[in-house]
Amino acid sequence: MKRRLNAGHDAEALAIAERASSRGLLDELGGGRVPALAHAPDDLVREKKKNRDQLDALFARLRTLSDEPQKNSEQIAKTRIEIEERLRASDTLEARMRASSGEYVLLSGARPATSAEIAEHMEQRSALAKYWVGDDAIYLWLITHDGFHGFVIPATLEQTRLLVASWVENLEARSEQKPGEGLAERASRIARADAVERSGAEELGRPLLVPVAELKDIDRIYVVPDGPLSSVPFAALRIPASASSGPAHSSKVLISRFEVLMEPSESMVQVLEQSRAETERHGALHIAVFADAVYSSSDPRVPGSHRRPTESLSAAETLRLATEAGMAHLPRLVGSREEAQQIGALNGLANTDIRLGFRAEAKAVRERDWSQFAIVHFGVHALLNTDRPAFSGVVLTMVQPNGSAQNGVLWLSDLYNLRMRVNLVVLSGCHTANGREVPGEGLEGLSRAFFFAGARSVVGSLWSVEDRETSLLMEKFYGNLIREKQAPAEALRRAQLATASAASTSAPYYWAGFTVQGDGARALQSGP
Repeated sequence: MKRRLNAGHDAEALAIAERASSRGLLDELGGGRVPALAHAPDDLVREKKKNRDQLDALFARLRTLSDEPQKNSEQIAKTRIEIEERLRASDTLEARMRASSGEYVLLSGARPATSAEIAEHMEQRSALAKYWVGDDAIYLWLITHDGFHGFVIPATLEQTRLLVASWVENLEARSEQKPGEGLAERASRIARADAVERSGAEELGRPLLVPVAELKDIDRIYVVPDGPLSSVPFAALRIPASASSGPAHSSKVLISRFEVLMEPSESMVQVLEQSRAETERHGALHIAVFADAVYSSSDPRVPGSHRRPTESLSAAETLRLATEAGMAHLPRLVGSREEAQQIGALNGLANTDIRLGFRAEAKAVRERDWSQFAIVHFGVHALLNTDRPAFSGVVLTMVQPNGSAQNGVLWLSDLYNLRMRVNLVVLSGCHTANGREVPGEGLEGLSRAFFFAGARSVVGSLWSVEDRETSLLMEKFYGNLIREKQAPAEALRRAQLATASAASTSAPYYWAGFTVQGDGARALQSGP
């Protein structure tokens, strides 16, 4: 059951929620973590390079120590402290660089958007759904081009957390490998989990989606989640039967009716609107692909290497999951090579820079001039540390052709310092759209870092999906994006619906985790 907010307080309540949810985003835009800006003095540039070299050395040491995490636990802890001290020094240095740049004045003027400003930038047939989870209720604001309305959903924070956790746990049941579990036992467990997952999708969808489903002449929803809702794959939530247009007593998943885009804040719409002209593309799309990185000296691509007896021979079944301790023992992602080849075949090799194996280097990402590229695709592992976000990153090739180690991680600080003004970044890895939940501050993860590097939209995954299934969905996505010239949100929605329609991949586990954030509703090509 829902009730409308007092009409006189709608705008005031939304403003309070927006200041809370966008605080971290706008603080970063205006003063703390965006890349160092142009026109900084030479002495600060030199100091920045020295600091960067020191950080690289510390991160390389951490990588080496992580080969044996138990043996080196004390040294790992000490190295982490040194890295954090160096990162704080880097923040101070970059603040000085921004203060010396004319661009700083523009960025530091960023502020939370008002409801009228959000409505002004909202496209026809689109709506923004802003959720704010309070201790005793969930607040929902729906904003369209014509105005907005507020709702109060009676659900406590604790109730919401428990319901979300239960639903996501059952949704991800296929990713769990229980010791000693036979095929029949696994099939039975998954069947039970699927039934509970559907029930949970309906139970969550009932309070959250009825106001959304009642919107008229709307085809696209921008969702701004909060708190525990940040880990919810809204695409798989079910519109209650009474509000769906399907057969009687039949609920429908949200993407069967709407394009769904996720946003870290309402103000993101306004921020992206201001820079839209900078990334308009004409003609063929230029795509950079980094995939099938080399993670171990035992990789058969390293001369004289020998495969470890314990390493899985079925790389296509490998879950894309990386932890700091396991960084030196990541399995090869064979499916990512197939992804890269499919992208090249669709887009044309002349317009696609494919970097595989030893060429999929972090150095190439840092040093590349990205001004001519529309899309950057990372078919690699993601390293996540939700407790200490600075130790999150994208893991590229960690080994040189001679078998010696190299620093192949683009740490969060690296991502924030990229100048990557591209239309789309695709993170075809594990949990890459997820991040630390900070009450009132929204999503903090790799996708957010790419926004501040200049990307207009990011496609990522909320959970680990098997390498094979990821490649199949990505093939459909890029076919829609390149051949059909669809916008990222439409291309992903159609790929997800096609994946869901196949019996072998109908479960939301296989398709619902992928999300589009940012300006994903616009086609990447504005001309022939």
